[in-house]
Amino acid sequence: MTTENLTTASNKLIDDAKQDLLAKLDASINWYSENGRQRGWWTRWLRVSMIIFGGVSAIIPTISQIKTIGWPEISPLWASVFITLTATIFAFEKFYGHSEAWMRFIFAKQELERLREDFLLSWLRLSVIQPTQSDSRNTLDELMRVSAARHEIVKKETETWTKVLENGLKSSAPSTTDATSSR
Repeated sequence: MTTENLTTASNKLIDDAKQDLLAKLDASINWYSENGRQRGWWTRWLRVSMIIFGGVSAIIPTISQIKTIGWPEISPLWASVFITLTATIFAFEKFYGHSEAWMRFIFAKQELERLREDFLLSWLRLSVIQPTQSDSRNTLDELMRVSAARHEIVKKETETWTKVLENGLKSSAPSTTDATSSR
């Protein structure tokens, strides 16, 4: 194989690796974008529900005291129902962590988008230079740097998710020390 053929084959492998890495970056960005949208929808819905039910539970005791003709009588016990709904929605949010996940996903997506843009600019800088053997090494180094950075972003987000899940499980599980200390 001639040096020219070897260089062409080497350039093809490098370009294939670049396209593969860009596809993986795009897939990660799309995943965080789509899942972030879903978490954002849940976050907004749950928070609005808590505000509405919490507000209704606060106003029911006052409304129950209003005695006017044509106004239906409302039992103050309905306040307890709405407080319970608010607390249940709050517990649901705490357990599933939609708000926290939404923020993590937005942050990870932004980091990945910045990494993609940085990679393309670095690639352009490396491409403008006349390719030599050492430039090929620089190109491979850049591919490895961006690939490692992509994995690190996803790893950090996953580690944070794991810690949040562990804390949520700890805070929602009955404590054995509480049970034994009450004896």
